[in-house]
Amino acid sequence: MPILPEPPLTAFGSNEPRRWVRVPPVADGHHAASQGMIQLASEQVEPGAAIILGAGPCQEIPLPALTERFASVTLNDWNESSLEQVAVSPERSSKVLRLVADLTGVTTQFLEQVTESLATTDDPEQAIEKISALADAVTPQVFSTGQSYDLVVASCVLCQLHLEACNQALALFGATFPQQVQQFRASTRWVQAMYGLARRMERAFIETVHGLVASKGRIYLSETIQGCFIHLNPEGHWMTDGMYRMTHTLELSDYLDARFHVEEFGKWVWVMPPSSELGFVGRLYKVQGFILSIK
Repeated sequence: MPILPEPPLTAFGSNEPRRWVRVPPVADGHHAASQGMIQLASEQVEPGAAIILGAGPCQEIPLPALTERFASVTLNDWNESSLEQVAVSPERSSKVLRLVADLTGVTTQFLEQVTESLATTDDPEQAIEKISALADAVTPQVFSTGQSYDLVVASCVLCQLHLEACNQALALFGATFPQQVQQFRASTRWVQAMYGLARRMERAFIETVHGLVASKGRIYLSETIQGCFIHLNPEGHWMTDGMYRMTHTLELSDYLDARFHVEEFGKWVWVMPPSSELGFVGRLYKVQGFILSIK
């Protein structure tokens, strides 16, 4: 029995009336599934070097097992403070390298251009067009460290690549035109420009992953394909007003080409239950994950 009605409910952002549907409570399987697949992939390769892309706090990464197995483990994130919060045992700290880097080379340059653009116009519609044109012009870069890795881990990174550029552009616009933020957010021109940029960033990221892995190495690639907000109604039931697609299609495999070979595939659900700390609103994601080799 599916966890949520199929096909997906009305997407967020639609002008149609909200249609609330009850969601059967389901157990979170994300951390266990992610850690299990990553550990399985690590056992299939030489214990040389591993890299965790977009590592964040490493909550779904079996870091102790990886630092025990591999001679070196590189933790990458664009946010230095996130990497500093990752706990590593003193006896294995020498194996861990923290690498602060933007995986597509987009965010800083784009936001600098947005800031400069906003300083040259006092018309919000012109500002929306200029920012959208800047997004159209961005060419994401393929990331490299200059070495290859026996294990490359990309856990739920793909659909997050554009978020900082998107959210900060909205914030910069809002600081200049506070009354027109919703107009910007809902602008078809802006939405299409950011959608195109997100897809280009994803394509560059797949090239990055392929370029980083050693010839006999493994890639762990996972992503949240769909997501929805879950609300508590007065009776204590979980309710949602729709799912939204977070990736190019509803199949993570559509990002792969003939260079990749699927060794393992899994599907599971990631649940952040409604809680008082989150205003009684939670999230539910459908996740797909692969262990890949390259041809």
